[in-house]
Amino acid sequence: MVLLPLFADQIENAERMKHRGVGVLLSLKGLSSQDLIEALNTVINDTRYKEVITKMSTLYRDRLMQPVEISAYWVEFVMRHRGAEHLRTAAHSFSWIQYHCLDVFGTLAAVVFLFFWLVSKCCSFCLHRARSRAKRKCD
Repeated sequence: MVLLPLFADQIENAERMKHRGVGVLLSLKGLSSQDLIEALNTVINDTRYKEVITKMSTLYRDRLMQPVEISAYWVEFVMRHRGAEHLRTAAHSFSWIQYHCLDVFGTLAAVVFLFFWLVSKCCSFCLHRARSRAKRKCD
């Protein structure tokens, strides 16, 4: 497999595949036709790439049930148990505020605001006291 990541998570995925020995990683920066031809020839002619990908394919396909059978099982399970309420997440009963964590963010914002308010009051008290002492020394 010739890996040519362009953006986002493709770079990490391509590096992971290269580390597993599945393919050759190319960079888009400074890519030449010769680099691409060499990478293709390496992947086509080197049998270890085929062996690794065959092993990964075997691991992926080794399943007790096929995905269609699994989805059919779960659909039938929900039908048998009339909606399977016991599998529903508790988030369905949350209010909009709780669901979006606005209560937590509001509490954190209030604590941060209170902290800065107390610091500003302490600073203003200290400055006021220092000014009054300086004024007394001048008199």
